[in-house]
Amino acid sequence: LFTLVLGIGAATIVFNITSGPLFSGGPYPRSSELVALGYKDKRTPFSLNLTGAHLLSYRDLTRVFAACIATEGKISNVVIEGDPAPANHVAITRDGFRALGIKPALGRDFLAEEFVTGADGVALISDRMWQTRFNAARDVLGREIIIDQRPCRVIGVLRPNQQIPFEFQGDVYRPLVFTLNARSPAGPGLHIVGRLQAGVTPETARGALSTIKLPVTDPVTLSVMSEWQPEVRPLQKVRGQTHWWVLLIAGIFLYAIACINAMNLTLVRLLGRTRELGIRLAVGGTRGQIAPLLWIESAVLALVAGVIVLFVARWWFQPLFVMIYDNPSVRFDLFADRVTVVSVAGLGVIATVAIVALTSVRLWTTNLSDGLKAGSSGGGESRTLVRLRGSLVVVQAALAVVLLSGTGLMMRTFGQLRRVDVGFN
Repeated sequence: LFTLVLGIGAATIVFNITSGPLFSGGPYPRSSELVALGYKDKRTPFSLNLTGAHLLSYRDLTRVFAACIATEGKISNVVIEGDPAPANHVAITRDGFRALGIKPALGRDFLAEEFVTGADGVALISDRMWQTRFNAARDVLGREIIIDQRPCRVIGVLRPNQQIPFEFQGDVYRPLVFTLNARSPAGPGLHIVGRLQAGVTPETARGALSTIKLPVTDPVTLSVMSEWQPEVRPLQKVRGQTHWWVLLIAGIFLYAIACINAMNLTLVRLLGRTRELGIRLAVGGTRGQIAPLLWIESAVLALVAGVIVLFVARWWFQPLFVMIYDNPSVRFDLFADRVTVVSVAGLGVIATVAIVALTSVRLWTTNLSDGLKAGSSGGGESRTLVRLRGSLVVVQAALAVVLLSGTGLMMRTFGQLRRVDVGFN
């Protein structure tokens, strides 16, 4: 039972973490239409740092993009009630949150008239900042905070664990107001996300962007940008998925170890019940009647393990996710309780099938009358059973070695990265 609880629990955690990035279209409405816009050149396979000239030009392609969202991120000094602290400050363009389907949990979104110089003294804050800097005060709306010496009024708080594209993540958000200077168009780098029109593919959008002439007159900037080739990639695949697949495979290995261990223990238990099963046959029972009893036992065992995992998930997954994400505002209920229940049920069914299959094979290939002839509680292990159990142990050990080796290499890689001199403190 403990083996199944450990295996199903660990596999459930891994699947919950990886299911979104690998198998879900994303947490946004019609997320398949969202693409990250960037460029590539001889030295850079893909860069997200674009300019205001790109944003203004891409917005004009209404036949390709239903919306273009841009952000500018930096570390700012945020003063709250006289207490200064650094925070991730993100400026976002008009209707940026609406295009992503993001609504504040408290307060409101930015208004159109707040995207002009002088009227942009408003801010939305993350749930994390609300929890840590405002102690989750319900009267946070309307309070004044100072961002880089600019007084701003809090107008909203985002939902706990709000799903936001990686480049858009921040602690405090303000309207992005900029004016393009054709002679010096570079300015701060912008991260741009586009929502494709219905029927438009990333390849079509890439071709359309290649025909655009940017409103730039500076010869040096033109020379640099002439080497840039527009690149369009699905938003969910911008950051790559290799590390998520590695984590998922590690979880599968751990679950396989637990199942194999449970199968091995089931064989030992079945061996000890040889005399009991022999008596059932002697009084008129058949193997077909005995097998369902063993199947029910296996199913009940997996069911109890699943219930325990759900109980643990209800009370212990929350602090575990807080520790993993280093964010006290993370809420496990936003990691999809339905996914958790389905994961536990599916893993329990797989474990049951594996144990039942092995039990059935053993039941039909063993001479149960040997237990009665021996006059003992069991008839001993046959050579076939010894080889089978030995094979299971070998497979289990091999999977464990792979997991331990991978973990060791990962820790060594982290250690090497921490010793790299990046050139600044």
